[in-house]
Amino acid sequence: MKNLLKASLGLIIAGIMILFSISEAKAVVTNNGQPEGRLLGTVKANNSATIYLFEQVADGTYTIAAYTLKDNKYAKENAFKVKGKYCPVIKSVKCDTWTSSAPGGAYFVFNKSDNTLYLPLVVTEKSYYAGAYHDMVTSPDRYLVYKFDGNHFVYKRTDGGFWLHQDLRSFKSLVFIGKTKDYLVRIDKTKDGFRYSAWKAKNDMRGKPDLVLTGKDILCHGGQVDLGYTFNNNGYIYEVWTDDYPDGPVLKVLQGKKLIMQQQMRVFVSPNDSIPTI
Repeated sequence: MKNLLKASLGLIIAGIMILFSISEAKAVVTNNGQPEGRLLGTVKANNSATIYLFEQVADGTYTIAAYTLKDNKYAKENAFKVKGKYCPVIKSVKCDTWTSSAPGGAYFVFNKSDNTLYLPLVVTEKSYYAGAYHDMVTSPDRYLVYKFDGNHFVYKRTDGGFWLHQDLRSFKSLVFIGKTKDYLVRIDKTKDGFRYSAWKAKNDMRGKPDLVLTGKDILCHGGQVDLGYTFNNNGYIYEVWTDDYPDGPVLKVLQGKKLIMQQQMRVFVSPNDSIPTI
């Protein structure tokens, strides 16, 4: 995890290009015609047909395939409007690193309360590490939101997940999520630096956070950089050490140089990780 965190936290972004993480692909069915994969959910179309949405994996690529039942057999349904065309399947772009806060670590998420699909947004970053610039394809925990209009799923917006409080859905990328015995902590990268959001440990990210701080400073120790983040709250300094300093990820609160709280953190999200339902 340490190396993954260093690769992510040490990025020097020279440029970002947004890639549409959707395109046409083939649906996957078993020999008896049953769709493969996990059923994400169902929607009722204006013509009263039920559309079944399956998450499928083929050659390491995640897809969503739409079907209807006709004469007790599953048939592909052109339920998605993609780049002006109607198709039965949409797929994601493969990522070098995938960071997600989706409940249960799901790749695609269906919100049945308003019939919306959340597909991971994918970006490429010009990043400097190991002495050279590299293109890195990442998913920053932001999503392409598609809403069912009664006939098709149509793109509406790019947003944070509906499982995150609405005041926190504007950010560039998720950096870290950890939990102490008392607090749930999330750190996001923003256009101006970093944002610290914290809840009581018994709560989840759907609720309004108890504390939100912003900052730009990165923690260093013993000649090593990018070990965590620091935030100022009216004279109280919040330090989130996300790397192996010196006894694991930890949350510290200081008043001046006086340490007034320190709690070990259980890491839920770092690059290539996803948060379980909490």
